[in-house]
Amino acid sequence: MKQLMKVLSAVALGLFLLPGMLRAQQTLMFSQAEIRDPQLSNAVAARIAVPQGWAFKEQQATWNANTYADPARVVYVLQGPADEVEFASVSQIQYGFNQATLAIMDAMLNMMTGQVAQLCQQTQQMPGAQPVCAQAQAENQRTTQQARQQRAAYVSGQTVDGGMISMQPMWAADFAQWLLRQNREITGIQVKKIEKPRDLMALLGKAVAEVEPQLRQMAAQMNAPLKGISFDVARVEYGYAKGGRRYDGMTLVITQYTTFINNQRMPAGGPDPGYGKEIISWNARVSAASALEGRLRAHEAEITAIAANSAVDPLWQATVEKLAADTSQKINAARSEQQRKMLESEMKHQQKMQQMRQESFDYVNRTRQEVFARRSESLSRASAGWTDAITDRQVWDSGGGKVVLPNDYKYAWQGAGGKIVGSNNPSFNPNRSSDYSGDWQEMSKSSRFD
Repeated sequence: MKQLMKVLSAVALGLFLLPGMLRAQQTLMFSQAEIRDPQLSNAVAARIAVPQGWAFKEQQATWNANTYADPARVVYVLQGPADEVEFASVSQIQYGFNQATLAIMDAMLNMMTGQVAQLCQQTQQMPGAQPVCAQAQAENQRTTQQARQQRAAYVSGQTVDGGMISMQPMWAADFAQWLLRQNREITGIQVKKIEKPRDLMALLGKAVAEVEPQLRQMAAQMNAPLKGISFDVARVEYGYAKGGRRYDGMTLVITQYTTFINNQRMPAGGPDPGYGKEIISWNARVSAASALEGRLRAHEAEITAIAANSAVDPLWQATVEKLAADTSQKINAARSEQQRKMLESEMKHQQKMQQMRQESFDYVNRTRQEVFARRSESLSRASAGWTDAITDRQVWDSGGGKVVLPNDYKYAWQGAGGKIVGSNNPSFNPNRSSDYSGDWQEMSKSSRFD
């Protein structure tokens, strides 16, 4: 569920902390930068907190209405002024895993093998027909090898099935380490610590419990029983080498899994290997920070400011998801018709197997489009204030808006361009200090619910 991932992401922003991060900090200044989407009239896709001296190394708002394999997401990398410190975030990575498709693959493979065995048995008593058996066995061996390669690709993220990248689900810690192994620029990875934040797990459990009955009812109406919604969280600390130097890194991953049961039988009679199998949609939200070995903790304040004050724009997210859903319906209809014509030219048993797979794909897309389109109201109440409550944050009024700062500051001032300075000194006033220029307004403490 994309909307649930938004809630998970909002919570994760405030939990992207190293142990002991909430110590007293020096005065911190940062500004708000916008990431815009050129595909959508340059609309604002996200607002990112950029600490003083930091700059974007990469920023992108991307989406592809033609496939669920490329969901709407914001990707950015911020680089600090010293110690090669970086903060990176990917708002969503989407995968799917259809066990019905695997069952059909296996059934077709077994069917071909059985047909060859039957053919060879029939030709045993036919003089001169033995070469036919040998030829069929050779062809079956080649086809079997191809089928096994396709199956391996299907479970490892190398295949797009039903508009989603197909990959067997992984736990959050495993996914974090898998991502590290995909980075060909780093070597010598040493995982130092893996932990599962208990507070975050408890909060996410409440969110899932709130939305699951609604989804279960909707899925039942579409003859697609919801088996369940689950999630996982992992914070992984590690070291690695790059360019002859050692670095420390930390990655926070939240994964969410929605499992349906394929309860749609094929129109024709006969075997139905995909019926009753699980169809799993799963996705991940990833944030990571790194710096030269031994220097990551020196940048706790900047990393915290970025994580706690950055967010994807909800209007942009809703707009591009609606565009993707509308386009996908048309593409799916055209694809179904094309495959139907192709199936008509094949043998009857092959037509049946291919039709089973196609209907499974259509079922996945239809279920995702109908179920994922409605669920924001019951989740929006769960996200407000979570970050503040679990990370000891304070909300301040900021010129008609609100901004979150570490709770170590008793006083805060805002200047031009959204610059903010915090202090614990009651007599501090940047308007009277030669270190600050422009007009500064004192901010007042507030609440997300004011």
